[in-house]
Amino acid sequence: MTLVIFLGSLMLIATILSRTPLMRQIQMAAVIAGLVPNGLFFMVILAYAMGALRIVQKGALVQQANAVESLSRVTVLCTDKTGTLTANRIVYKDVYPPEKATREVEAVLASFTASVTTHNQTSQAIDQRLKGVRRALYDEVPFSSALKWSAVAFDEGDLKGVYVLGALEMLVPYLDGIPPQITEKMVEYSENGLRVLAFAYHPHPVKLTTGIHPDSPN
Repeated sequence: MTLVIFLGSLMLIATILSRTPLMRQIQMAAVIAGLVPNGLFFMVILAYAMGALRIVQKGALVQQANAVESLSRVTVLCTDKTGTLTANRIVYKDVYPPEKATREVEAVLASFTASVTTHNQTSQAIDQRLKGVRRALYDEVPFSSALKWSAVAFDEGDLKGVYVLGALEMLVPYLDGIPPQITEKMVEYSENGLRVLAFAYHPHPVKLTTGIHPDSPN
């Protein structure tokens, strides 16, 4: 203990005279405190706290202190959007139609989500916000995680035709003549962290189970 007090006093004088950076001072103090058995527990807690602080500065949140030690051996960190730290809810934001008015497209989209027989979080969010009216279906391809899109066909009324809603990477390759402003808007929405979907339309109703290949929406 006497040796620790002596070394600590020398370190304090040295840091004052040499203006040692704070991080270096803490590292030196950790070495000296480690000479005392009880000091090891304190230094472990301090090391975890400093590690958690540095991780927070990088934009992450440490829920358990011992995760700092585990992360010290990590070289690649993969994450997903499971909603662990959020409410795990999807909220409808907006549509960006290339030609028609926004309200007109929203009305069709609302009827689409209200009429599908199999709902997911996306369709539920749209239906909750837009409050569509259920229509009689001519045919349907329910949403699945394998397809990443769903489609319905209406054969009566003002919605006659086929409508497809799904992930960009699954639908965009089959859509011709996409205006540049639409592409720019898709990039803008994606860069802002939004989930962007494509909503496509074909004027002629067909039997989807026979007119559409299971692996493509065209």
